[in-house]
Amino acid sequence: MPNPRMFNGARLLTLAICALCLLVADLPANAAETRTVSFDSKAYHVDRIFRSMQGPIGRRRAYVGDWRNSELMWITAIRSEVFHAKDGSKASDDFLCHANLGFGDIERHRALFQPNLKEARYQGRLFTLSQGQTDLKFPSGFGIPIISDEPVLLDTQALNLNRTEGEYDVVIRTSIDYVVDAELSQPMKPLFQKAAQGMVLVEGKDGYYGLEEGNAEEHGEGCSVGIAAGSENVVDPFGRVFSAHWQVEPGRQVNSTPVTEFLEISYDTTVHYVSVHLHPFAQSLSLRDLTTGETVLHAEATSVDTGIGLKHVETITSEEGVRIFADHKYELVSVYENTTDQMQDSMAAMFLYLHDKEFVKPVKRMQSPKPKPSSGPLQ
Repeated sequence: MPNPRMFNGARLLTLAICALCLLVADLPANAAETRTVSFDSKAYHVDRIFRSMQGPIGRRRAYVGDWRNSELMWITAIRSEVFHAKDGSKASDDFLCHANLGFGDIERHRALFQPNLKEARYQGRLFTLSQGQTDLKFPSGFGIPIISDEPVLLDTQALNLNRTEGEYDVVIRTSIDYVVDAELSQPMKPLFQKAAQGMVLVEGKDGYYGLEEGNAEEHGEGCSVGIAAGSENVVDPFGRVFSAHWQVEPGRQVNSTPVTEFLEISYDTTVHYVSVHLHPFAQSLSLRDLTTGETVLHAEATSVDTGIGLKHVETITSEEGVRIFADHKYELVSVYENTTDQMQDSMAAMFLYLHDKEFVKPVKRMQSPKPKPSSGPLQ
């Protein structure tokens, strides 16, 4: 007669092996250890209302990987959180205006990864996180390439839209997930970022940014005539003044901006992740294909239940990808609903992470002086 203890032991061993097999099956095909590095801002003192782009700000220069080496890595995710500076306890993420991560030396990065391309495939900024959208994670197997000794710049800014009493000292912590290429069992799928920016016309004739002449039938409605909310305006090649930071009057505002020149896509490809930057009172942001008349990307925003702010802004993620065409024309459409009786500031940007079909791993490492990174943020 079989020994019950031996039977139960064999059964438990079989179950354990099956569970392990299932666990391995769930891992991505190019599984490698995901590493995380975190950077804290300096302490920001918040003692009054700070609207968007008005709060205390700081920058630090850092490295994602081991700055003493020169190895290929892939950034796969980023997130920002806010903490009280005094005791390190969690604070409301409503204090986050934005966290922008960019290349510290964009020309070196381009020389490494696109030495023979005329198109500026890689932009200076990598990621933007803001209220309502404080984390970003690419689909499994996708990432942005970077060499470990390339510096990055992290800009953070505090926000306070509702608190009229009390004083707060807060720190913005930004964490970056990455994998090391040498540890991968299968190649990563490379992404590069292109940004489409909403604009309003401040000075000049008609509202077609970057176009000498435009018409609604071919190019969409064109940028609205608006009032700038800041002093950093942009002059297009035809002398017209536009602003990417503008004011919204009470009520509903729909603004369209031609963005084909912003995207500057040289071949047909696919979008695998989309993040969106909007300000309070935003309702949605869409990318329209003017060639087909279809809306190809659409993200909605949800306002907070009380006070001013954004509770959630949608992201778009797709392993299969959304097709984007080099010979199509595109426009960005933002919708704001200002429910107050005062002017409110606004922005509208869509960050598209596209499949880099021409990616080639750098063969020659371009070394640069490697000063030991500072332990604290730059002031």
